[in-house]
Amino acid sequence: MTNNETKILTAREEVERWFKLAGMVLLQDETGADALNELKHHAQVIEYATKYAVEMMREDGATWQAVGDALGVSKQAAQQRFGA
Repeated sequence: MTNNETKILTAREEVERWFKLAGMVLLQDETGADALNELKHHAQVIEYATKYAVEMMREDGATWQAVGDALGVSKQAAQQRFGA
């Protein structure tokens, strides 16, 4: 496993942890306001992790088609969102 693959796996594990925490917050919150604030933070973490994973894929030589396939979008959409 390359260093970048290890970083991507670590980012994926962090995202999964945040999803579990988000679910717990939603179940425990009485008003929903705290849950929304937490979910906003989780969304920011997920966005950062996604950008990081895309950067690692591109540094390893992945095409925009491969990035798009991994994200479930077209290569054009991936490049527009994450390209320089």
